[in-house]
Amino acid sequence: MLLLALDVETTGLNYQNDSIIEIGAVLWHWETQTPLQIFSELIKEPYINLPLTNEIENLTGITTEQLTSYGQAFQGKLQQRLTKLIHHASFLVAHNASFDRNFLTQLYLKNNLTFPSKEWICTLKDVTYPASFKSKKLVNLAKEHGIETPFAHRAIFDVLTMLQVLKHYDIKEIVRSFSFPLVTVKADVSYENKDQAKEQGFHWNKETKSWQKEIRQNKLEQEKEKYPFHITIL
Repeated sequence: MLLLALDVETTGLNYQNDSIIEIGAVLWHWETQTPLQIFSELIKEPYINLPLTNEIENLTGITTEQLTSYGQAFQGKLQQRLTKLIHHASFLVAHNASFDRNFLTQLYLKNNLTFPSKEWICTLKDVTYPASFKSKKLVNLAKEHGIETPFAHRAIFDVLTMLQVLKHYDIKEIVRSFSFPLVTVKADVSYENKDQAKEQGFHWNKETKSWQKEIRQNKLEQEKEKYPFHITIL
């Protein structure tokens, strides 16, 4: 089985207003646990708002100067390379896949392109982690598995970390779970306890004014037992 594991670094969290500044991708042969091809590029599109904020520079380690000097436009050779890798893969993989999918879809749209249709494995939502794990942030999952993360929040290193975490789990079981629909749940937490929801992969929805995320229906009961708060199906 071939997986294409992906990660993007961005100027913010809103895919409609913010932009991708880095893409990391590894075409991974699951049976031998080896990389076949690696894609790692800084992306500088004409519409990106520069300079980058101090928050983004501090988080990613990517500076405005680096992006200006080494960033490349996506359309053309980069788009062709990434699209070819996507077509090779049986599944795409990302941690909080909806985030990466939305940003990549928007990047393709901005370049008058269509993002290829492919099933995604989300290592945040589709993997059943031990109940003892207090957080599903990638850096914390890596720590739980004894994996070093020397360059967190750089795309290609996050991809390799994610793959090292994923290899501890049954990929066939994960794929079988796709037959169950995703349900949206909200975390019933107070403002003071919002970090508990964030640690478990919940995201603030401005429209519903709640911390929410998607969970596979077959894992709903298991997930309920893990949280130090109550969850409600929306």
